[in-house]
Amino acid sequence: MKSLREVCNLVGVDRHVLQRIATPKNSQKPLLPPTHINESSGYWYYDDASIERLWLIMLFRELGCTYKQIQDILDSPNFNQREWFGRQIKLLEKKKAHIDKLIHVAEVIHTSGILPTDMVNFKDYSIEQYLEHTHNSFNSVSKETMQRVDKIFGDSNFNNALNEIYATWQAGAHPQDTEVQNLVKNVYQIFNTVAKTTGSNGFDIFGKMMISNGVFSFKMDEVKGKGSSKFIGEAIRIFLKKENDINE
Repeated sequence: MKSLREVCNLVGVDRHVLQRIATPKNSQKPLLPPTHINESSGYWYYDDASIERLWLIMLFRELGCTYKQIQDILDSPNFNQREWFGRQIKLLEKKKAHIDKLIHVAEVIHTSGILPTDMVNFKDYSIEQYLEHTHNSFNSVSKETMQRVDKIFGDSNFNNALNEIYATWQAGAHPQDTEVQNLVKNVYQIFNTVAKTTGSNGFDIFGKMMISNGVFSFKMDEVKGKGSSKFIGEAIRIFLKKENDINE
């Protein structure tokens, strides 16, 4: 036999939980009364069978059941354990798939600082459709693309060109200054040369990541100084806006 305190420590429940399920409610018998109550001290004690029942009750609670539902389940002579847990497994698998997508999208936003909203009329979609789209979009990034990203940030010319922009920031320049914009143009050309692309999409994403509040920009600021990544991101934004205006 174990005392109420020992059971609480063993199962990891609060005292009030045991007190609640030991109290009759709405004319129903208690879900788990103590096995024995010491008449002189009033202390509650539980035997192994009661502790086993408590573990089962807590499992049902973790699965989202109310105490009333647990009472009905445990007292029902027709309760089919195999079928019930089979249904719970399917529900949990659906929840897990949903949570996995949430984690993946959260990781993308946490790292890049960018909220993915590339869906056309994305406001017309449910959150589940949004998560599915974003999850699939980032999962579709090929190994070749990731190798290309590593290659860009490992390129000495690219990093040297970025450092030149950092130097103008340290000197007190503004993102729209001609000198800064000329340096951005050089970085843009190197970016596309290393990435073997001709468009501005990749460079635009890079700029947005620099101006965001994600881990990427945070790490940049740690190395170069607070505000440096925002400076480059803003300079890229101005440059690409001018480029788009010219092309239109």
